[in-house]
Amino acid sequence: MSAMCKICEKEFSSQFNLNKHLKNVHKTKPVAVSYKKSVWSYKCEEPSCNSSFYRNQGLIDHLLMCHNMKLKVRLDNLRRYKHIRLSRADRNAAASKLAAAVPKERILGEIRDNIGNQLKRVNLIIKQDLQNVKRSFKIDMQEGVRNKDDATILLYKREGDILESFPLEENDFCLIIMSQYQQHMLVKYGNNIIAVDGTYGLNNYDFKLTTLMVVDNFNEGFPGAFMFTNRKDTLIHQIFFEVIESKVGNKISPNTFMSDITGVFYQAWSSVMGVVPFQLYCTWHIDRAWRNNLNKIPNIEKKERGLQNFKKSMHKQIKYFYLHGTPVKRLDKGLYAVLQYSRDKMVEHLIKETKGKSSIHKKNILQRHTTAISSQFSAESIENSE
Repeated sequence: MSAMCKICEKEFSSQFNLNKHLKNVHKTKPVAVSYKKSVWSYKCEEPSCNSSFYRNQGLIDHLLMCHNMKLKVRLDNLRRYKHIRLSRADRNAAASKLAAAVPKERILGEIRDNIGNQLKRVNLIIKQDLQNVKRSFKIDMQEGVRNKDDATILLYKREGDILESFPLEENDFCLIIMSQYQQHMLVKYGNNIIAVDGTYGLNNYDFKLTTLMVVDNFNEGFPGAFMFTNRKDTLIHQIFFEVIESKVGNKISPNTFMSDITGVFYQAWSSVMGVVPFQLYCTWHIDRAWRNNLNKIPNIEKKERGLQNFKKSMHKQIKYFYLHGTPVKRLDKGLYAVLQYSRDKMVEHLIKETKGKSSIHKKNILQRHTTAISSQFSAESIENSE
């Protein structure tokens, strides 16, 4: 196995000879190592660096001296970090980026750009760690569906275009998108509950965002498809559902349909997909109706207590968490926020599928169960007692 000096690029037949060369000629420690035919297990993951080392101490010295990593930490602690598992938060963050098809090199680069004086386990993450996360969260394949969340454009009509397949006006705009994973979720959970809702404010063109959602196995909403359009009548939503139906086939037959109070969404759905046995109003519209009627309550304390019972809708999450509550003038920024939300929902579902959903309710049950097992109970029979 040949070794090369990275200072003068001279080759040596063994590591031992290279070490002597570095000590006698360059007056330095044996840290700059590059193997041609094969590599040791401790590899440097810095860009354009092919160095590898037989022991992790060699890699540590290499990072400190050749890449100017100023890590104020004892070397014995640094060696200890190599054998500590990544925290759950770091694993989830890495899984989110891997599921979004972010290259491993970019993930490693972002982590090392943020290395500070206080070294953390995540700072020493290598490609093998990312591969382990990828395998643990089943990111390569989830029930036969690849999890690269590339948005598929099902229909795109610009203002000024004319479509022969749909009766839209020349000045209409319509963009319908659905990723492969969203299609998978629609088919898998579309026979239970379907919810449709619309919102404005994600762009400066007065385009409305319509979202088709399903309820997954954790009883949480999952976005199945999105549509940006300037129209808000039954026709445009019929087109929305027709495009989805042509993609998934006759595989969606819900028993409950949840929408707004106007009935536009349900009229369009029933004309394309068929009649649904049960119809409900979504939380946001119930929330708005409550807010309008809460003004009739004179007691301020009761009014505030009633408002605290409502949860934030998906569209509020996009507006305030992904767009930071700032007005959006460009459609692409609103679209990007929607895709980010869809990606994060996909990763959350994968995490729950892999690790199981944790909740305060389950924790309380487990705590009570543990208390009951560890407690000592005594029983006695009482007879003829009043």
